[in-house]
Amino acid sequence: SILQESAMLEMTAEDGEPYPVILKKYLQVFRSAVKPSSELWVLEKNMAELLGKIKERSTVMKENGNLLLTKGREGAANAKSSALTMMLSGATGTGLILCLLLGWISVDFLRSLKNIIGVVNQVADGDLQVAIDSNRKDEIGSLLGAIDNMVNKLKQVCAALESLAAGDLSYEIQVDTHKKDELRKALLK
Repeated sequence: SILQESAMLEMTAEDGEPYPVILKKYLQVFRSAVKPSSELWVLEKNMAELLGKIKERSTVMKENGNLLLTKGREGAANAKSSALTMMLSGATGTGLILCLLLGWISVDFLRSLKNIIGVVNQVADGDLQVAIDSNRKDEIGSLLGAIDNMVNKLKQVCAALESLAAGDLSYEIQVDTHKKDELRKALLK
């Protein structure tokens, strides 16, 4: 019975020999040296206790190993959760910054568009003394430059009309013949 229990153990001694083999050798030595008696029974009992303690130790070691694996898995899950939280925070922060940037661009664009509408309405009302600030280097600046060019040409037409109204027919107006400038061409007739 002791040999059957010892055969179930898989532990090895420092020299690499399995414990059941070592115990079997000791048992053979003792049986050959001592006649079957109460001493042999005590020895077998002690060996059985030793095997029981070895089983207990191996069970404790297995439980400790399982506990370490569980804690390792929990730590990995916590690390994953922290990483996901940080990624979500980063994405939220980036989205917020992009929203603020787009909001600032939209406000700047709408402010410029309102200024352009105000200038065009002044010109439509006949006020050619509008101040147009076209220092911008973007599309809004190009549009303001085109409006400024239109206002300057309208000022020339107004000057020609004032000269005609005063009876001065010698006023010269410059017309680009390759462009469609119907108003100026009409003044030349």
